[in-house]
Amino acid sequence: MTITNGYTTLSTMKDPTILNISATDTVSDSILESIIEAASRTIDSDTGRYFYKSATDETRYYIADYCDKQFTDDIVSVTTLATDSDDDRTYVDTWSASDDFDLVPYNAAADGRPYTAIEVRGGGAYSFPMYRKGVKVTGIFGWPSVPKKIEQACILLSARMFKRLTTPLGVASMAALGEVMVSIKDKDADYWHLLRSFVKL
Repeated sequence: MTITNGYTTLSTMKDPTILNISATDTVSDSILESIIEAASRTIDSDTGRYFYKSATDETRYYIADYCDKQFTDDIVSVTTLATDSDDDRTYVDTWSASDDFDLVPYNAAADGRPYTAIEVRGGGAYSFPMYRKGVKVTGIFGWPSVPKKIEQACILLSARMFKRLTTPLGVASMAALGEVMVSIKDKDADYWHLLRSFVKL
């Protein structure tokens, strides 16, 4: 299979410092690719956001909470911002990126992060209407690139999931009194530490 929007790669997971699988050994490739994709989607679920960017423009709709600021999903760039000024689901007001709005945080792109809101620019021609689906945003959603912490969290979780296949009932170890079964805790502290600053509130 092909990994779709994965936060690490098959070759990375097979590295000697991680799973130590030879590059020429392809027996586990399919299951490992499936695990990487599952781990990536688990990270999306645990943080409430996704860290790949849409391949093409997407259109999303919002209801405004404020007339001068619209919070959005994580967005890399806006192609078109349009609003419905009379609640008839026709978006006749098309905003100008140079005159009518700013993306915020202002320095998001320089910090390698997405924008999360749109602000009315001073002197702009429009404000956000308080109608359901009154705001229409078309653009590239997601993150500019996968953050290193997210990649490392995906590596940790993928390795854990792969090793888990050989211990379906827990971690087995030998002791003086025989085999001991140790229960497995939820995703480890290092995983959560890596994700902590990305969790969407």
